[in-house]
Amino acid sequence: MELSVSQGGFMILGLLAFGLAAQPSNWEPGGKTGWTQEGISAQADATRLHKLAKAGDARAMREYGLLLWQGREVKRDREAALGWFYEAALRNDAPSMFMLGRAFERGEGVGRDLELADYWVNRAIDYGFKIETDR
Repeated sequence: MELSVSQGGFMILGLLAFGLAAQPSNWEPGGKTGWTQEGISAQADATRLHKLAKAGDARAMREYGLLLWQGREVKRDREAALGWFYEAALRNDAPSMFMLGRAFERGEGVGRDLELADYWVNRAIDYGFKIETDR
C-alpha cells in the first residue's frame, strides 16, 4: 500500500496529536526545569560564572565554587569547589578563606585539619570577614 504525501502528513499529525494527548498532566519537556526560562537562565548563569572564574575573577570563583559545593546547576563536586575557594582565597577573597577554614574544620571535601582551619578562618577575619553569631 502506497501513501500519498497528503495522507502521510495527516497520519503524522494524527500520531502527534495522539502523543500529546497521552502526556501526563504534569509533564514538562526536559524534566521539571529543563526547558523553562528558569532552567535555561540558571544554566547560563553557571556557564557565565565558570568563564569569569577561569578568567581570574575572585568573586566568580567563590560563586562558582558555591554552585559546585551545593550541586546547583552543575554536578555536586566538593573537592572542585574547594579548589575554586582556594583560588579565590589566594586573591584575598575573605569569604572564600572562611569557607576553606570551615571545610578543614569539618573535614568536608578535604581531610580534617584544625591547624589549617584556624589559619584560614583567622586570615578571613584579618581581611574583614565578619562572623555573625546568634544571640
